[in-house]
Amino acid sequence: MLRRKQRLFAQILLCADLGTLGASWVGAILVRSKLLRPTLGPLLPSPTFEYDWVPWAAFAIWALSEYQFDLFDASVYNAPATIAKNLLKAHLMASLILMSLVYMSGPPAMSRFVVEFFIAASYVTLFAEKVGLTWLLRKIAMRRRARKFWQVLLVGNPDGMAAFHELLRQNPYWSAEVAGEISVTDSNEASADRDWLELLKRYVVDEVVVVCDQTSASTYSSLQSACQERGIVFRMLVELPRPAVGKYVVDDLGAGRYLVSLETVPQDILALTLKRAIDVLGSLVGLVICGLVYLWYRPRLAREAPGPTFFFQTRIGQNGRIFTCYKFRTMYLDAENQLEKIQQLSKKGAFFLKFEDDPRVFPSGKTLRRYHLDELPQFWNVLRGEMSLVGPRPVALRELVSWDRRHFRRLSMKPGITGLFQIYGHNAVDGFDDVVRLDCEYIDNWSLWLDFKIMAKTVGKVLRGDGM
Repeated sequence: MLRRKQRLFAQILLCADLGTLGASWVGAILVRSKLLRPTLGPLLPSPTFEYDWVPWAAFAIWALSEYQFDLFDASVYNAPATIAKNLLKAHLMASLILMSLVYMSGPPAMSRFVVEFFIAASYVTLFAEKVGLTWLLRKIAMRRRARKFWQVLLVGNPDGMAAFHELLRQNPYWSAEVAGEISVTDSNEASADRDWLELLKRYVVDEVVVVCDQTSASTYSSLQSACQERGIVFRMLVELPRPAVGKYVVDDLGAGRYLVSLETVPQDILALTLKRAIDVLGSLVGLVICGLVYLWYRPRLAREAPGPTFFFQTRIGQNGRIFTCYKFRTMYLDAENQLEKIQQLSKKGAFFLKFEDDPRVFPSGKTLRRYHLDELPQFWNVLRGEMSLVGPRPVALRELVSWDRRHFRRLSMKPGITGLFQIYGHNAVDGFDDVVRLDCEYIDNWSLWLDFKIMAKTVGKVLRGDGM
């Protein structure tokens, strides 16, 4: 039921959004041709429609952006402020993508004013459409409840009934109305020889919802049979232990079998596919920059610290996968031999080998580290799928010896070239636990928008040269 209602809600919103975007596009053309052209005249280029692909691209881009920011989820529509906040994020991301496509398409065959006006107008019209639509759906739901369109009988424990009432409160677009409640305090009472058919005759109901914990779910089979005989919808709201992180997902396998999953890492296939696509495109650009830096860096390396250009280190990837991480070598060849000797100089301990003036790093290596250019070869790891542009901090094998059980959750996503730890910097943490906290915070709150923000801050950090 919930999934079907959510799907219907999303379909209504999608159709309304497409109509609103289409109206905004037509409005942008009319404003330019009917209002501006008579006034500005020859200052404007002649309007053509070689950009007629733009509205079709905009429809797809806006739909994906709104999906990414939960704008097809009914829970977002409980307050106009929440709608405005999520819509602004989606609108900014969609606008950047659309404007990039327009500017990369070559010299304008039509004034870009139309596209820019469309972007500005569509935010206002989309917000008005969503607020108006939610108001209308609430009114319809209230009218249906007043007419007792869909009556629900609750059966179970008081806590479960309260949870169902809260569910109805959070989803004001549902037209369900609670017609009655039958309190069952334990499983023995639920499995007693009740005449459920006689009890159901006392109520005018369309649906029976049993609210219980997972241990007593099987005791309501007689009530299920009674609902089948009467042709009444039977549902069961089962309470599972509340997880500290993650969420439960239920999949219908058919034949009365259901797979209940506790997902503690992102599982959104579309968003993760987009993340991988961004990784591939970003890694290709990064490898081009890596090649240019190599041409500059190689002769200096040969003069200051002869030896291999690249440094290879074994790292631990997603869920314990071992891979070789690539970096430009910035230290003298005997740096590893000096590791234990100088670990005591580190400000943060063995896991944070950061020094004001690390004697193992040669001059050109310090330049690379300052601008984080030593990490450019890691774009090869990203292209191979071993790393991501954004993710938790890559883990070295030596770190595992001091890990607690709670530290391993940071391995549940691919490590990233940049991430929350990298943009906050070594000075923002007091120890290894802070790094784990930042990595888990990234995993728990991951979204494409968070990745974009981290990448933008990383670019600023690199340009400022405030690296090691």
